[in-house]
Amino acid sequence: PGLTDKNKALLRTFADPDLLRRLISLPDRLWREALAMAPSQRQLAKAQAALAIAILTYAPLRIANLSALAFEQTLFVPARADQESLIEIPAAQMKNRAPFSISLPATFASWNFRISAGNTCELVRLKLSCGP
Repeated sequence: PGLTDKNKALLRTFADPDLLRRLISLPDRLWREALAMAPSQRQLAKAQAALAIAILTYAPLRIANLSALAFEQTLFVPARADQESLIEIPAAQMKNRAPFSISLPATFASWNFRISAGNTCELVRLKLSCGP
């Protein structure tokens, strides 16, 4: 099994260097916009969109796996901004029943995530909870 004709056509649109550049720079732009906003649900949604798009540019995840990522459980972001982050999803959570692991560039750690007490994560400069 491979890509559908529809998905192949969609991917061909990224042969345009300008469109590809805009896609690659989108997460950082959304993140900066989120940081400039007052704390709100809209700000959190923009930050989450930036994170999701950034992850998807490196990791071929299904939406169900992407939305189930949890800090310190399946998404590991180091304290130092010069280190790679890691996604590790156990086989039981994957559709193909194979474990999934991928490193993400240091860019993610530089976005200043912090894990706080009680297994909640807080986007440090956003001051909004994104966990239970």
